[in-house]
Amino acid sequence: MGHLQPKTDIKVEFKNNYCRWIVEDNQKFNIGASENFRKMIGTFSSTVTIPDRCELLSHLDAKKECTVQVIKDMILGNSFSITVDHWTSMANENYGAMMLHFIHKFELHTIILSFMRHQGGCSGEEAANQLYTSLHSWGQDVKKDLVAIVSDSCSNMNKLGMIAFHDHDVQHYYCADHILHLTALKAFLLTLVLSRFKP
Repeated sequence: MGHLQPKTDIKVEFKNNYCRWIVEDNQKFNIGASENFRKMIGTFSSTVTIPDRCELLSHLDAKKECTVQVIKDMILGNSFSITVDHWTSMANENYGAMMLHFIHKFELHTIILSFMRHQGGCSGEEAANQLYTSLHSWGQDVKKDLVAIVSDSCSNMNKLGMIAFHDHDVQHYYCADHILHLTALKAFLLTLVLSRFKP
């Protein structure tokens, strides 16, 4: 009997795997409330309990706190760079996302530093505030550890770069893919315009 896994371990393993499935496959938090879903799980095991929405959120919060601390320990003392992007949704809502990139034990790691909605657009000052607030929440020293900011060439991102350089002497670079994309668009559009004037 020693090779059999205790039921309590099965319950814990199911809960962990269920929560991971919800997050990684972008499932609804209340999918476990579906009667058909419960019947399906019941055909495999009658010993496991499907977490409800509140239990799921509580479990994810605990995982988040643990993961944040692990990431903070990994970043501590390392230099890092930030990539920034912002966009307007089809519902005309403005969003900004910031990614933090660092090397730990010779491996490149990327985490979502922050993601937020900006009411009525996103100015360079608002983007800078998002950056500083986010880095502070992760316990990072902007002046000491932030090497560079990479973004597109929009005016508000230019303003963000100017603020970061003025405040902390941080360099701001344009995303190479973005610049190549804009250059290619201009080239094709120019060719199209000129072709209309050919005899």
